[in-house]
Amino acid sequence: WLPLTNAPVVIFVDEKTASASEIFISALKENQRAKLAGKRTFGKARVQTLNQLFDGSGVAVTVSKYATPKGNDINMIGVEVDKEVNCPYPRDPMMCLKEAFDEWID
Repeated sequence: WLPLTNAPVVIFVDEKTASASEIFISALKENQRAKLAGKRTFGKARVQTLNQLFDGSGVAVTVSKYATPKGNDINMIGVEVDKEVNCPYPRDPMMCLKEAFDEWID
């Protein structure tokens, strides 16, 4: 297959990045298609359903789990970044992404 682009890709993630987005970024990282900058991700790799019980209470049941393309379980671990970036621009994470990207490109 031919990639759409050979341009470098840097994805900014943090502790709020979770679930299916972690699998997506893992696929890009594990296939050497993107670098990750920011902080380790949340680590949610389980799918749960909520079931109501007869007394009105409920229970969450895990029905499946995610794994990265290489089979790694990231649940409660998260995805490690290639470059840790502490973002001093909480309202503008694009500035942090730009700094990380510029550093790798130089």
